[in-house]
Amino acid sequence: MYVSDQLKSKVEALRWYHTIDLGRGIVTNGIDNTPLRLARLDLPSSFAGRSVLDIGAWDGFFSFEAERRGASRVVATDYVSTRSDTNPVRRFWMRAKSSTTAPEPASSSIVSATSLTTSAPSAPR
Repeated sequence: MYVSDQLKSKVEALRWYHTIDLGRGIVTNGIDNTPLRLARLDLPSSFAGRSVLDIGAWDGFFSFEAERRGASRVVATDYVSTRSDTNPVRRFWMRAKSSTTAPEPASSSIVSATSLTTSAPSAPR
């Protein structure tokens, strides 16, 4: 099995909110038509020099889009993804709390995104 076939299988096995083109013909099967939503938002074509705070991030579509448009810093957060019992980071901490020895780290997870807020660059001091 080729690496792209392995990646495609892993992507297809996950539940996605956003439809994200990951490249090389791999697109997440999101329940939201995120590219259409993006077209309707009329966001600036460049975020160069801006910081972006993405609250309610889900799968990260808008966070990655902000990065693609040149944002100098992107912070994404989502309460649902951090509270989910299926989140590997949360499972790690739940095991740590209930154990007398440190559990093995879980695999990393993708930070996700649904809402987007940008801020203008800071004025020089």
